[in-house]
Amino acid sequence: MEEQCPTCKLIDKICYWGDMSIKKWKRPILCIISLVFFLGWGLLFVLLMISFDFSDIDLIVTALLSFFLMLLGLLGLKVSIIGCDRCVARIFGSW
Repeated sequence: MEEQCPTCKLIDKICYWGDMSIKKWKRPILCIISLVFFLGWGLLFVLLMISFDFSDIDLIVTALLSFFLMLLGLLGLKVSIIGCDRCVARIFGSW
């Protein structure tokens, strides 16, 4: 059995499709997209809270949605930094 990186178990559970093609350009692109996604949703959430007067339920729904989307961005960052080439290829897809 081949040695696994720290993210292999999680990626195996999330990315149920098979192995994808491994290309060197996927890692930096995944890092950039994930960073923009993570910081963008955080900034958008803060701007929405400053700009609008939300009711309690709207605030909770917006916070949960933003938190979930920021976690996806954080997962992409983690995989792009410490993941193996196989994990990067699986999370990035078939491009």
